[in-house]
Amino acid sequence: MPTRETAILTAVSRLPPALFPNYYSSPPAHALKNPIQSARAALPYLNPSPSFSVATHPSIIVSTLTFRKPDVIREMVKEFGADRITVAIDAAVNNTLPSGYEVYIDGGRTATGADAIEWARKVDGYGVATILPTSKTTDGVKSGYDLPLIRKIKAATAAEVVASGGAGKLEHFYDAVEAGATILLAASVFHFNIISIPDLKAYLKDRGVQVLNPS
Repeated sequence: MPTRETAILTAVSRLPPALFPNYYSSPPAHALKNPIQSARAALPYLNPSPSFSVATHPSIIVSTLTFRKPDVIREMVKEFGADRITVAIDAAVNNTLPSGYEVYIDGGRTATGADAIEWARKVDGYGVATILPTSKTTDGVKSGYDLPLIRKIKAATAAEVVASGGAGKLEHFYDAVEAGATILLAASVFHFNIISIPDLKAYLKDRGVQVLNPS
């Protein structure tokens, strides 16, 4: 059970598309050439409302860009601080790799042949504060998060781990916390009122989880 407070996030963007620094899919050409400048331009627009996020400051989420140009991670950490950088990792089961998971990029469309846990270790080595793994196996299925993936990344890194992709009921969030996630991300269960954030916070609190902004 994590000792820090658990944060709950909803997957909603409030950024203008041209400035959104989440290069989750293929990053625009200007971002590849000037990633720091692009991220700096976007930061003023990152003002999450309480309904969007319980984070206390903006975070820059990067994925494909950093896989293709890993040194960008070090540059971003130096420029903005480690606690403002989140590296997202799309992963899918591949039993031919040591960890059993393969990194995908370009919005989950392109297999890389890289081991997801080894990539997470490399990301962690740059001092990134948060890693956001999303399993292609569980994303959108509502059958629960990919708990083995969460456990493996938690065991391999010092970063905070975001649970992403698969939540369908209250128990799934608690399972993710027990697996090592300290940030819980979900989309459709909140957007379609399947689960309310206040109900989720109360559920977790009843089970001894310290929740950020519990009321």
